[in-house]
Amino acid sequence: MPIEMENLHEKIAEVRSHILDLYNENKELYDENDIKRILHEDYLIERDLLIRKSIKDTKEMLPAALRFRKELNVSKLKAVDFPLEFHKLAIVFHSGSDKEGNGLIYLRLKHYRRVKELEHLFKQFLLYHIDELDKKTQQKGMAIVMDFRSTGLVNVDMELMWFLLRALIQYFPYAFNQCYLYQLSFVYRSIWSAIQRLLPVELLQKMKMVNDKTIFDYIDPQNLPLFMGGKCAKNFYQLPQNCITASEMGFSEKEYQNYLKVYKYQLEECERESKQLAKNELNSY
Repeated sequence: MPIEMENLHEKIAEVRSHILDLYNENKELYDENDIKRILHEDYLIERDLLIRKSIKDTKEMLPAALRFRKELNVSKLKAVDFPLEFHKLAIVFHSGSDKEGNGLIYLRLKHYRRVKELEHLFKQFLLYHIDELDKKTQQKGMAIVMDFRSTGLVNVDMELMWFLLRALIQYFPYAFNQCYLYQLSFVYRSIWSAIQRLLPVELLQKMKMVNDKTIFDYIDPQNLPLFMGGKCAKNFYQLPQNCITASEMGFSEKEYQNYLKVYKYQLEECERESKQLAKNELNSY
């Protein structure tokens, strides 16, 4: 049944009642914070109805999204829940917006390495940034900037990539408006040519391949970080107060040392970049 604007309030009430029934039947499957938001924030249901075009689909997929959020503990995640090293690497951060007003999340894939012990935590880290930006932008939506420069086989993690795409398609379809594939490396070009055939048309339409010149067609230089050729000198290495290391979070010494070994070069490079950005900020005053 297509959604019509004139009966939107009735549809929101119907979906809300359906979700509350599901919650009362199996409270352990849903997060109470998410349910409170469903009760009081109409736009959470409205945008899902408008993007899915069908009340039947919303009554199926919105509860599924809420269960996914509970499984990954999304609503309770805070910056300090992640090791200091995650923030120092700034593989994922959100900052600024594109020309269409979409909030921007950056993925600096050259700094990423797959570490088995950290896989679940890094998925939560991705979702934390998506959820934080979604709260800030509300109905404006977001875009993902995937920076593929200097990437090779060591940076490839198809399981993580599919996880991100599935989360955006199934659980954040109302928020995900664009994905900028920035300077695909040779390795990723080969991968992209294979996986794009598996993606739905509506997702492919949101993917834009851009380079160091065409990126400015979509993002103003003032909103693009210096490391991508923009003029935004904001220090995106935000280290939360009271944030602790992976070792202090309970990882074994062996796991921690392996983690530091894998990321040694990236941590050193990011430390230099962070200091330079901090210096630039001081000089701008």
